[in-house]
Amino acid sequence: MISVNKLAKYTIWYANQKHIRISQLKLQKILFFTQIEYIKKNNKLLFPDIFEVWKYGPTIPGIYYESCAYGALELKSYNEADDVIAEDAAINTIIDPLLRQDCSSLVHNSITEVEKIGEKNISGETLLKLYAQKT
Repeated sequence: MISVNKLAKYTIWYANQKHIRISQLKLQKILFFTQIEYIKKNNKLLFPDIFEVWKYGPTIPGIYYESCAYGALELKSYNEADDVIAEDAAINTIIDPLLRQDCSSLVHNSITEVEKIGEKNISGETLLKLYAQKT
């Protein structure tokens, strides 16, 4: 497992490297879907944090409060490769298609997914039960 803070910083850095705009709202949805896709591919959690269900979909409060001053503005990374994570190639295959989606689609899809889950706080264990491949 990795720290969700490190994954968030990496995602911002990676989006900046690809010249793709990423806002706080888009970052939150990318973290949510990255966790789900990682579980589907690896049958384990990428990070242990809990998502809270907010008006615009699943949110990790700690990540939100770190960069909420940006509002809807583009998040910029001022860090270099020190935020690159060990599994970056595997993570990139998940993040790439998510970065290319517009924010409203990500919000809509995350709200739809949250409605299926039916919980106000979504733990990693809940996501594991729902998305890990049954053996």
